[in-house]
Amino acid sequence: MKKLCLLSVLFMSILCQSDLTHPAGAVTIIEYENMFHEILENLRTNYWSPDGNWLGDWMYDAMALAPKALYPYGIDMGDMDLINKANITVDRNIDLLFELLRGGSTDFVEGLMGTYCTLEALQFYSGEQYGNLPFEFAAWLTGVFTQGLIQEVPNPAGDFLGYPFVMGSYAYSAIEYGSIVKGFFGFTATWVALSIIETANKNYWVEDSFIDVDYGYYWDNDPDHLWNEPMNSFVNGPMLMALARAYGVTHDDEHLNKADALVRGANTRLWDQDRGGYAIHLDRPGRKLLADNNSFILALVELYNVTGQVTYLGRAREILDFIENDLFMEDQDHPGYFICSHDWDNGYTNPSFCTGCNFAQLYSIYRLNQLVQNGPIHPDLIGVCGQLPCDRTRVEDCLIYTGILLTPFLSIIWFGRRIRSKEACEENTCQCMC
Repeated sequence: MKKLCLLSVLFMSILCQSDLTHPAGAVTIIEYENMFHEILENLRTNYWSPDGNWLGDWMYDAMALAPKALYPYGIDMGDMDLINKANITVDRNIDLLFELLRGGSTDFVEGLMGTYCTLEALQFYSGEQYGNLPFEFAAWLTGVFTQGLIQEVPNPAGDFLGYPFVMGSYAYSAIEYGSIVKGFFGFTATWVALSIIETANKNYWVEDSFIDVDYGYYWDNDPDHLWNEPMNSFVNGPMLMALARAYGVTHDDEHLNKADALVRGANTRLWDQDRGGYAIHLDRPGRKLLADNNSFILALVELYNVTGQVTYLGRAREILDFIENDLFMEDQDHPGYFICSHDWDNGYTNPSFCTGCNFAQLYSIYRLNQLVQNGPIHPDLIGVCGQLPCDRTRVEDCLIYTGILLTPFLSIIWFGRRIRSKEACEENTCQCMC
């Protein structure tokens, strides 16, 4: 019976899966062009390691974020060097991920970060190595089980990065997986993502008001965890990204309302009215981090993507203006090359940086240019054959899942007819295509 169910899932996924090609048109970097190209040239020249392990990676995020920036831009420009670097990074990431699953010695957090690269492998990998059903299934299995684990307290990733941060990051990526693969795999990954958001809403969502402005945010109010300050921008950025994508695939106003409440709070209480950029949290209004502000850029352009409201896009540009003015600097270790600082603190730009945050910076600029040039995409509802359960009637549910159960038998009948047809052709010595 278990084998039958597995076969049913696989066959239905074949019938319902989407084309795994990059959907948007080629992108030319126009906005923030100088900053984009300067950072990219520095990273590819001075921080590339032939094994795919980028130098200067503080938190294992370069290996997850590098393919996200290098693949689409490399493909758009026909730059094989960038594509090959992305391929090697993905190969290393996946090796680490499966070593972790086999019980190897890979660091747990590093292995978890590697799950992100499965999305890029499915969507962009230049060879045929990962564009196949077994890998789709492996990526789905890894993602769904990993995302299930992060809802449990405690877990090392949550303790290290903050629980809302991890939950938002994985919910965001799971919905992205669903938009790439669709079918049964995409449906279940999206369902897990929505359940993660529901758990975060239940455990960490706080509503407040300030000067007649009602707002909300996620707060892991546990002094034993990192990033547990009230209204921390590091942990709220990924949750805002997840809410935007959740609204895009469900059109459920609850997700958009929470996203708007979070943006209102950040704009009211964290935004630097003089220089731009979001502060790290309520108790440190003078300190602003590159990672935090980049997650807000991605969240805001995603909100523009799913709503078409240009106010989100305007605020994303204002964040990029702050980054270009206050964080973009000459690399002290490589004179003549430029990079973005890790943080700004009351007028002082810290000369330290990490490559992971700078790859996030590249992707933020790419994504903004992509949406401006191609227009907001307004993602479709996804799931089994393109729908979520709440948008189907019981009759439709019965038809879909009856189809899942019947698919193996129908396939056997279909293959049997082809075999019999081929035998008939051979007996009659006819020339036909079978």
